[in-house]
Amino acid sequence: GMHFLNSNFNDSVIVLNSKPGEADKKEHRKDILGTMDDQEILEWSSEHYKDYVFAVFLAVCILDCQVYEDILQMGNELQDILRGRKNEEASDGDNWNYKSKMQETLGLIEYRDRIYVRGLEQETDFLRLPSHEQSGYYIRLFIKEFPNLKLMLGPYLVSKIFDTCKNKRNYLIVGGCTEALANIGNEDVVFFNVEILPLFFRKRTTEADYCLAMLLKQMYLMEQNREYVIKCAEQWGRITSNPHYPLTVLYLCGMLKNQEDFVWGVWDLLLNTLMKEIIDGRIFAENSYYVNLLEFFRSGNRELSYYKGVVHAFYNKIKKMRKERKREEVNILGSLFLMFVLN
Repeated sequence: GMHFLNSNFNDSVIVLNSKPGEADKKEHRKDILGTMDDQEILEWSSEHYKDYVFAVFLAVCILDCQVYEDILQMGNELQDILRGRKNEEASDGDNWNYKSKMQETLGLIEYRDRIYVRGLEQETDFLRLPSHEQSGYYIRLFIKEFPNLKLMLGPYLVSKIFDTCKNKRNYLIVGGCTEALANIGNEDVVFFNVEILPLFFRKRTTEADYCLAMLLKQMYLMEQNREYVIKCAEQWGRITSNPHYPLTVLYLCGMLKNQEDFVWGVWDLLLNTLMKEIIDGRIFAENSYYVNLLEFFRSGNRELSYYKGVVHAFYNKIKKMRKERKREEVNILGSLFLMFVLN
């Protein structure tokens, strides 16, 4: 049967510790990440959840080690959601909205790094938590202790992924959002399964499939719900009525690497579906697998074991069709394999 092997992927994280600041009056606490325990942070968050500084706290947990301006923009968007407002004027609470005060209050670390703008290397400000592990930790803590937060945060993150892919194609932001969604999934997999997954498949685009694969990869590597990811992949890999399900699985296999047997199993069923569409003259029908053929070919992202699995699927399918003397199927498979090699 199809099964996953353990991934060899490891995240390298450099951990820096900020210097704890001295306690100040309540509305201007310093370095809360370095001086408060979980209970105190929850109490502070409950008091300040409509303030810009808390929205930035959430934003930096999502976009840790990313461009400062992107984090501030996400902070603005999250504050509007938390306040339930649109296009309203800022209130007195927004006077926290300047960089040095937020860094001092939260205990964040600002640094300079380089990015590419239209092919040109530029220096810009970045922002990070004292430790990257804090990003997922606090998202899970907030989801656990403030159950309603996931109802607002989950759909926002999915929408942010789609908007970013459409307008900027900034996969750093997409990666931060998928990691945050993975942490939500690890804390509440029922909510993730019922409310988050359908938002991706509803789009019916290969970009949405790829981003969902990124998200599932994050959940797989976090291990807590690894069996859930494997079960999704096993079920979706067998679906023959919607190409976006097996395509997501194949993207995932290419990202995880060393999934040759699983790829083989998915492609074995995929070739059956493709042959049937071609023979029945339904290659341009709604939900046609043939229309997405190039994406199926490229989904392995040049990962060697992935393409070994594809070759094995073709070889064994052609061998079987020849044995059964099904010449039309053999010719179709030969043409498909040639297209695969050329692409």
